Amino acid sequence: MASFRKRANSWRVEISVKGYRESESFPTKKEATEWAASRETELRALNNGRSLTHNVRDVFDRYGKEVSVKKKGARWEQIRLTALSRDPLAESCCPILALGKLLNGVMLD
Repeated sequence: MASFRKRANSWRVEISVKGYRESESFPTKKEATEWAASRETELRALNNGRSLTHNVRDVFDRYGKEVSVKKKGARWEQIRLTALSRDPLAESCCPILALGKLLNGVMLD
């Protein structure tokens, strides 16, 4: 649910969807409303295990760059991650993996 507040020269919007809270300021109420609607949709999708902006390939790539490089067998793990990323299934989002929970601390910036 979104709430809007008029500030001095901007509109502040605050959203909360199933434990996720975000806020942002915009120069017009129209921009604030559009952002709130799109961001609420994204957060609901994350909560349902789907991601509208990230897929399995993105998770593999980021894992390879941030986690795998610190491991002893990094070379071989990165080869496996690259091979898995080439699979057509890596383009899709798989709700079985609960990407919303996985991306909560990993992919959201």
